[in-house]
Amino acid sequence: SQPAIAHHGSANSACARAAKHYASFLAPDGKAAPGQLSCPTAADVFEAVMSNKAFHGVCLFEQGDSGILSAVRRLLKDNPLRITGELVHKTRFKLIAHGSTTLANVRKVVGRPEILRLCHDWLRSLLVRSVDIEEFAGEPGQLPHAFTSAAEGEDATACL
Repeated sequence: SQPAIAHHGSANSACARAAKHYASFLAPDGKAAPGQLSCPTAADVFEAVMSNKAFHGVCLFEQGDSGILSAVRRLLKDNPLRITGELVHKTRFKLIAHGSTTLANVRKVVGRPEILRLCHDWLRSLLVRSVDIEEFAGEPGQLPHAFTSAAEGEDATACL
């Protein structure tokens, strides 16, 4: 079987992109890059490496203003695996709204929970008033129904 790099999250996640970037360094001179093994949790990444289903694992260790992720720190403490390298991934977020909606008109922001957590301070500094925050459990790149079904300027909903 093809060697793999295990990563936490979906194929669109920051870990998947980091694993793909790392794999490109392991495939010189036109050789095939290692495959990727998507794991639902960081614990599953550790298990994949320890059971030899993958030869490397990529997990988020620190996440923006949230700091070091306690689950990954605990896994590192409780397992023989160690950090062998670091990949820095910078993400840019966009706050989008319908047509002529301005920042002053935004009344509600909808986004995935992890994105809202990462952008909390930025949103508070960007928006001039307190707004409702609504979590959306969709896939990366998918727009929530509350945003797509609103007519232009209807409820001044912005999506993150």
